[in-house]
Amino acid sequence: MTILFQHRCLTLLFVLLFWNTFLYSKTEQKMVLVLHSYNSGLSWTDSTNFGIFDGFQEGQYGIVDLRVEFMDTKHFEDSNYFEYYKNYLAYKYQKLNFDAIICGDNPAFNFLCKHHVALFKNTPIVFCGLNYPDSIPHGFTGIIEDVDIYNNLNSIIKIHPKYNKLYIINDKSITGKSLKRELDHVIKSNFPGLKYEYLTNYTLSELEEKLETLKENDAVLMLLFNFDRQGTTFSFDYILDEIAPHCKAPIYGVWTFYLGKGIVGGKILSAYEHGYLASGMVKQILDGKTTSEIPIINGPAHYWYDYKILRKHDISKFSLPKDAHIINLPYDFVLKNKIFFTLLSIILILLIFLILVLYIQVKRVRANLRKEKTLVTAIETKSDELKLALTKAEQANNLKTAFLSNISHEIRTPMNGILGFSSLLQPNMDTIIQEEYINTINLCGNQLLCIINDILDISKIESQQIKINHEVLLLNQTIDNVVSAFNNSSRFNKTKIEVHKPLPDNEAVLNTDGVKFQQILSNLLSNAIKFSENGTIEIGYYVKKNELEFYVKDNGIGIDRQYHEIIFDRFRQVDERNDKIYGGNGLGLSISKAFVELLGGKIWLTSELHKGSTFFFTLPYQKPPRIANTETEIPISSKMNSNLTVLIAEDDEFNFMFLKELLSPYIPTIIHAKTGREAILMTSQQQVDVILMDLKMPDIGGIQATQIIHQQQAHIPIIIQTAFTSQSEKEKAFEAGCADYLTKPINKEILLRKIREHTHMP
Repeated sequence: MTILFQHRCLTLLFVLLFWNTFLYSKTEQKMVLVLHSYNSGLSWTDSTNFGIFDGFQEGQYGIVDLRVEFMDTKHFEDSNYFEYYKNYLAYKYQKLNFDAIICGDNPAFNFLCKHHVALFKNTPIVFCGLNYPDSIPHGFTGIIEDVDIYNNLNSIIKIHPKYNKLYIINDKSITGKSLKRELDHVIKSNFPGLKYEYLTNYTLSELEEKLETLKENDAVLMLLFNFDRQGTTFSFDYILDEIAPHCKAPIYGVWTFYLGKGIVGGKILSAYEHGYLASGMVKQILDGKTTSEIPIINGPAHYWYDYKILRKHDISKFSLPKDAHIINLPYDFVLKNKIFFTLLSIILILLIFLILVLYIQVKRVRANLRKEKTLVTAIETKSDELKLALTKAEQANNLKTAFLSNISHEIRTPMNGILGFSSLLQPNMDTIIQEEYINTINLCGNQLLCIINDILDISKIESQQIKINHEVLLLNQTIDNVVSAFNNSSRFNKTKIEVHKPLPDNEAVLNTDGVKFQQILSNLLSNAIKFSENGTIEIGYYVKKNELEFYVKDNGIGIDRQYHEIIFDRFRQVDERNDKIYGGNGLGLSISKAFVELLGGKIWLTSELHKGSTFFFTLPYQKPPRIANTETEIPISSKMNSNLTVLIAEDDEFNFMFLKELLSPYIPTIIHAKTGREAILMTSQQQVDVILMDLKMPDIGGIQATQIIHQQQAHIPIIIQTAFTSQSEKEKAFEAGCADYLTKPINKEILLRKIREHTHMP
C-alpha cells in the first residue's frame, strides 16, 4: 500500500513538472529590436513606431519585449559615428538574443546590411520605409516605401489642366536623391512635355522668396526639405508651416505628415501602415516562417485631400480621382434631410405668427400690470434702500466705535510704557537696568509713532489727499533694508526671515513711490511676524510679464476663509480676541491695499486656519536698460570722510543734541545754528560741507534760509530734516534748492547714507 502510494505521488510530480515546463515554453516572452534611422519626434518615425506597437497589441503578441533604438542620422551621418554606434549596440545587447529585428528607413537598413552578422548573427530582419534599394540581402524582407510618382503627377495635371509650371521641392538627403532618380525616370518615360523646375539648392529664406514669386496657376509638389543648402535641418511639421504662407500656388505632397498642414493632397504614403505591416511580418516569423517565405511588398498609398485647402484654391472635388478620401469635409445635414427641414420651416412660420398674436395680447395685459407694479416697486425699492443705508450706517458706526476703543488702548499702551519707564529712570541706577529701560522707552516710542503714522495715512486716504511720488527704486536693496530693520529688533530673534530675489540688482529697478512700497512691505512683514511666534517667514517676488508679484508667507495662526473678503476693510480686524493677544489697530492692511491700488497693482491673500497665510500684491514692471551693478554694501562708518564739517540748523536743543550724538562717531566737526539767520552767516564765514536744515525756526524759516544759501553758495548740499510730512512742504523745499528731504524721526543709516551721497564720497 505504501509503495503504491509513493509511486502515484512520483507520477503526479513528474506530470506537474512536465506541464509547468510546457506552459513556460508556450508563454516564453519573445524579443524584438526596432532600429529607426532617425530621431524620436520626427513625424514619420513616430507614426511608424505607433503602427509597430499597435500591430503587436493584437493577438497573442502583446507580451513581446520591444526594444527601440533611434540612430538620429539626420543629425549624425559620418563614418566614425556609425562605427561608434555599432560598438554601442554590440555592448548594450551582447547578452540578448533577438527573435527578429525591424529597421525603419534606408540608413538603418544600410547599417544592418553591413553589420548584421557581426552584431546579431542570423536574426531575421524586416524593413519598412525603404526607398528603392539596390539589392536586398538574404535574411531580409519587408515593405518598400514606393512613392507613386506617376499617379501623383498624373492627378496634379488632371486637376490643373491649364497649369503654368510645376515646381518640385526636394532636398539632397538619401531619400531625396532616391526620389529625384525616380522622378527623372517617370517624367522622361511618361510626361516628356511636363514643364517643371526643381527647388533643391536653397536656404529656407531663399526658398520662401522663390515661392512668393509663384503665380496662382502654378503648382507645387512638396517631396522633402529636411536640409537646406547650408545644412540646417528642419522637421516635417515645421517646414510646411513655415513655407505655406509664402506660396499662392496649391501645394501637393506624398506623405501623411503633410496632410492637414497646408497641402491640397495627393497619393499619400502612411508611415503608420508601414509600421503596422512590418509588425505583421514579424509575427509570421515568430510563428515559424522564414524571411524567404514572406514576400517583399510595396507600401500602400491612397488618394487623400484636404477640403479646407480645396476651398482655398477653388478646386472642385469632382476633379479629384474617384477613389479619393477627403478630410475636414463638413457634414451637409440640411441637404440630407431636405423634406424634414421643409416641413420644419412651415411649422416655424405658423408658430411665429401664433407667437406674434399672443405677444400682442400679452403686451397689453402686461402694460396694465406694469403700471400697477411700478408704484409698488418704487415703494419697496425706497424701503430696501433705507434699510440697506441704515444697516451700513450701523455697521460703520460699530466699526468706528470699536476702532476708537481699540486705538485708545493702542495709544495708551506705549504711552504708559514711555511715561512709566521714564519715571523709573534714576541717575545712580544700574547701567544694565538703565539701558533696558531706555530700550523699552525707545520701543514704545516707535510703536506710538507707527500708530500716529497709520492714523495720518488713513485720514489722508479717506480725504483722497494721498499723492504718488515716482522715483527710481533699487528693489533688492530696499527689500534687504526692510528685512534688516526687522532682524535688528531683538523681539523677533525667534523668527527666521528668508528672502527670494530672482532678478539681478541691475534689473531689479522699479519706477514707483519708494516710501509707500516700503510701508506696504513693512505692514505685511510686521503682521507675518506678529502672528508667527516661531518658524520661518518668506518674503520675495516673481517676474510675471509686465508686472512683479510680491509675496509675504508665514506659518502662523492663519485666517479663516470667511474673513478673506473683509480683512482689507478699514477699521476691520478678523477677530477682536486676537487683538487682545497680539495687539494692532486694524489699519495696516487697509493702508497697504490703498497704497497698492494707487501704485497700479492689486492685493490678495491665500490662507488656511492654523496653517499660515500668504499675502500677495503686484506692481507694474518694465525691464530697465542694462546698467552697471550696484556696489556691494559696506558699513557706513567705513565710508565717511573724517574731514567733513556739518552745520545743524535746529532751534530745538534736544533735537540738536540727538543729531550731534548720532553723527559725532563719524563726523568730528559739527557746528550749531539756532536760527535761519545764524545758518546763513556761518556758511558765509567758514567752510561747511553739508547743512542739516530744520523748516520751522525763529526769525528766518528753513525754506527762506535754504533759498538764500543756495543762491549764494549752490555747491553746499542742504538736507531738510523736519517733522512736516506734507507733499506741499516737500515741493517748496526742493523749489528752494534743497538736495534731499528727511522726515523726523531721523533714521541714522539713512541720514549717513544721504550725507555720503551728497558729498560725492567714493
